[in-house]
Amino acid sequence: MTVPINEIVCGDCLDVMRGRGGCSMGRQVIAFSGGKDSTALALRWSELGRPAELLHTSTGNEPPDVAPHVQQIAAMTGYRLHVIQAGIAEAGGDHLIAGIRRKHMIPTKRFRWCTSVLKYEPLKRWFREHGDGVTILSGLRADEPCRTGFRSMPICYPLREWGWGIAEVMMYLEARHVTIPRQTNCMLCPLQSRRSWRWLYETHPEMYATGEQIEAEINFTFLRPEYGRETCTLREQRYTFETGVPYAERRAGQGGLFDG
Repeated sequence: MTVPINEIVCGDCLDVMRGRGGCSMGRQVIAFSGGKDSTALALRWSELGRPAELLHTSTGNEPPDVAPHVQQIAAMTGYRLHVIQAGIAEAGGDHLIAGIRRKHMIPTKRFRWCTSVLKYEPLKRWFREHGDGVTILSGLRADEPCRTGFRSMPICYPLREWGWGIAEVMMYLEARHVTIPRQTNCMLCPLQSRRSWRWLYETHPEMYATGEQIEAEINFTFLRPEYGRETCTLREQRYTFETGVPYAERRAGQGGLFDG
């Protein structure tokens, strides 16, 4: 379904969307995570008849429905799809888990090495090898002006040029009848909320159990501190998921996080 652009974009943005401005020079490559913003960008760019390629950086730790979604959008747009990985694990392996075990360190908000090693470095390597004359198209929106993209590469932000915020993105995806996977980031992302950890426990218990095993190996927790909640391990959080009782109540008077 084609959505009339004047239904979801202000008049000042129409010239850009019709190709009279913005990212119109050279070879365009969309940084495509498979999330709502990059999906909306890819579909709309294709709908406007603009050539591009899709560049998807996979950590190998995404939920199983992400790869089919990425392939589906590539088919819908007709764009060539490049899938790149960090190369820490074997081909088709889990590069996040391999990286944690190699570094003996679970990423944290302060030391977020996973983004650099698993996302930015493969992208920069691909750009050095294939990026002559390439401009990266980023899906950062107009309502998140403080976020920046890949500073060392030619980059532009079509969603910002179009004036698209989250409301326009969601309305466009609904009009195109496209459903985004519930989660497109890593299943063991240490920055996700307790709600996301519950979702992982309920839908992918084998990966949740892998997270528990890694915590025991590294002697550190995936769970980030949250206001009003005591830090705990995934094993302790499992107790709360199963009983509804905060683990801190059970742990009162016991040992540290990784004691038996």
